[in-house]
Amino acid sequence: MNHELTCRHCGETQTIAVSAEAYQAWQGGERIQNAMPELTEDEREMFISQTCSVCWDNVTFPWLQ
Repeated sequence: MNHELTCRHCGETQTIAVSAEAYQAWQGGERIQNAMPELTEDEREMFISQTCSVCWDNVTFPWLQ
């Protein structure tokens, strides 16, 4: 199932495919890295915080800008 996720900082939209079972496991309390091991760290972060990788770097490491 496809999930359309939008970065809350820049508005970039990403579509990430995840099985319904994996999504339900995560929503049920399973750690996202266990429920969705096939995703990259950046894709999982979009689910967790709605922050894309570029914005994550800018928020976490502003001196790198």
